[in-house]
Amino acid sequence: MMLRYNGSRENGYFTFSGDPAQLVPGQVYKLLSKVVHAWHTEYFLEGIPGSFNSVWFDEVDDETEPKVFLALAKEVPVVGERYECWKIESNAQVVCWSTSPVVNIKVIRTALLQVTTRNSIYLVQMIC
Repeated sequence: MMLRYNGSRENGYFTFSGDPAQLVPGQVYKLLSKVVHAWHTEYFLEGIPGSFNSVWFDEVDDETEPKVFLALAKEVPVVGERYECWKIESNAQVVCWSTSPVVNIKVIRTALLQVTTRNSIYLVQMIC
């Protein structure tokens, strides 16, 4: 799996052995392995020593085409910040989601937004 570093350095309460100074925002890295814990996931990258917080990365499938997701949200996104929303999965399951930083917002119509992040597009229905 390929991952794009989104520039985050947040650790929460967890300690990771890798130094985020080794990572370049926007750079794509190959995932060697991951360790899933109860409250966080560690990623191990090819050619980079140590483990890293999984929320620092976005999955990359195809460099030429961004992934498009459907989402619901209560708050309007802010350019440059991560966006908290509920992503609708392909099996119709709704999951809490935090995007990589928002780079563009387009109003499609009242309460319907196209939110573009570094490597994904979200069609967001605003809800009360």
